[in-house]
Amino acid sequence: MADAEHEVFALLKIQEQLFKLERDYRCMLQNVYEVDLDRKHISVMEHTPITNALDKIQSIPFISFPLKQSIRNFSLRSKGRLQGGPDTFTFGTLVTPDMDAILDALRPSSFEKDGQTVSEANNRNGCEFTADNFEVQESSSLMRSDFRDKIQRIVRSTLFVGKNVKIVLCRLALYEKGEHFDWHGDSTHGDNHHGTVLVALNTSWDGGGIHLRDNDTEMDVDLHPIVENDPQTRTITSVSLHAVAFYSDVEVRVEPVTKCTCLILQYDIYVETECGDKSYGRMYTSKSEDMAGAHVPEISNPFATEELANAIQRVHDKGTMEVSFPLRHLYRQASIQPENLKGTDAVVYERLSKRFEVSLAPILVKEVIRQYFFPGDITTVVKYDRQPTRNRRKYRNSRERDLDTPSNRIQPQRMRTIPQRRNWSLPPIFIFMDALS
Repeated sequence: MADAEHEVFALLKIQEQLFKLERDYRCMLQNVYEVDLDRKHISVMEHTPITNALDKIQSIPFISFPLKQSIRNFSLRSKGRLQGGPDTFTFGTLVTPDMDAILDALRPSSFEKDGQTVSEANNRNGCEFTADNFEVQESSSLMRSDFRDKIQRIVRSTLFVGKNVKIVLCRLALYEKGEHFDWHGDSTHGDNHHGTVLVALNTSWDGGGIHLRDNDTEMDVDLHPIVENDPQTRTITSVSLHAVAFYSDVEVRVEPVTKCTCLILQYDIYVETECGDKSYGRMYTSKSEDMAGAHVPEISNPFATEELANAIQRVHDKGTMEVSFPLRHLYRQASIQPENLKGTDAVVYERLSKRFEVSLAPILVKEVIRQYFFPGDITTVVKYDRQPTRNRRKYRNSRERDLDTPSNRIQPQRMRTIPQRRNWSLPPIFIFMDALS
């Protein structure tokens, strides 16, 4: 009997500790997320006309294209003295890179992991040097910046429609036999850094395939240059480099190189609020010429956004004052603004803003796993704001219905589950549509 009483007392102590842990956990949520825990969460709904319309809006997360014009006029030039050599020297050109000079200047590649810059051969085995040490310089003033401007025109007309973009040189990466880079997401270098461009230089290699992944959309890219020879003299008549551009939240993998050496030039894509200077290249090169040979994944159904707006309107007409669904892309913590939206997110926001009061807000997801007598999981969400006073004031606004009302609903899309990266928003970002007053 004493032993039985001892077990009972032990269970009571364990129960008391569990209650204490629950209280501590609730306090932690209140302090960290500043969430009103007494407020009812918004229920999540699936397989509705809204989610069906969202599925029809295809995203274009990446595009590959050739670079045919004027690449012979561009050289890779150092920015300063290296190993006691001359003040400046070249690493060759985009068409004929100087492998010996490049190999002397390289250092092991690094990448960000858990908020730190590290070098791990198991994940990324390769070498590089950054834009601090070299630049791509044009040899002819008549073709000034044509190489860079052509890339900017292509990404502006595909991935960043209606936005002013600027590409900035980041690094030159080298992959020799056996070197590779596993699935990863590129680090961002600013709140307006929204994409990446990779250009393979004119070298010969086997393997080293580039794979891109965005949710359920994947694309394999062949960056080998296209070399044309004179059939009689067998001399090279033209070289077309190949490039690929993609959003900053797209995952990338470089397969191991099996033979020779692959050189990849990387540019970062920035979205600017002010328009840049007009270039000579824009006057002499048409958009159709830029896009010749480009490979673009399937573009969205032009009627899908109208179908989405109509589905939201029907939900509003039935008494639901607020509808929301997640954005498709990831964003840094400080860049949750309409002007920073990418691709499909920007298109959907712009189209829906014409019919509804649209806002962006992070949310917290709560999943309750029920067992025994109450089978079935429950998923709910609550708006998340780092400034609770403003949040409470927002909830009391007569133009926005209180979240306690059962008529509010969340329309989930495919939720992203890629590894978290430094500076990226922890809570998922949702777009909210309120019925116009």
